[in-house]
Amino acid sequence: MLSEHAQFPHSRRDLEIYAESRNSSPSHVWLAITESQSGLHVGNIELFDIDWVHRKCKYAVILGEKAARGKGYALEASFLLLRHAFSKLNLNRVELGVHEHNIPARKLYERLGFAEEGKQRQAFFRN
Repeated sequence: MLSEHAQFPHSRRDLEIYAESRNSSPSHVWLAITESQSGLHVGNIELFDIDWVHRKCKYAVILGEKAARGKGYALEASFLLLRHAFSKLNLNRVELGVHEHNIPARKLYERLGFAEEGKQRQAFFRN
C-alpha cells in the first residue's frame, strides 16, 4: 500500500465530499493537525479502513504546510492517534505505506515503532 496523496489535483468540492465521507464513516478517524499557539491547520492524520473483526486499520499522516515539517507535529499527532488506536479502539495492527525515497516519513514511522514487512516493486507510477 503506497500513498497516493497529491497524485491528482482536487477541487474544493472534491475535498468537501472526501471530508464528509471520512467524518460520517464508522471505519475512519480523520483529524486535523493544528499548531497549538496559532490554531493554523498544518496537516491531517487518519486511521482508515478500520476492520473491527480483525482489529486492524491503515494509517496516514500528511503535513501540507512545508513550514510545519520537522517541528514534531506529525510525531506528536501520530503518537496520540496510535495510542488511541491501541488503547481505546482495541486495535491490534496498524498498517501504512510509504515511498522508499521519503526518508523523513520513514524515520518518523521507525520512531513510532513501525517495522518494514515488505516492498511493493513498481506498484506506483509517478512522472
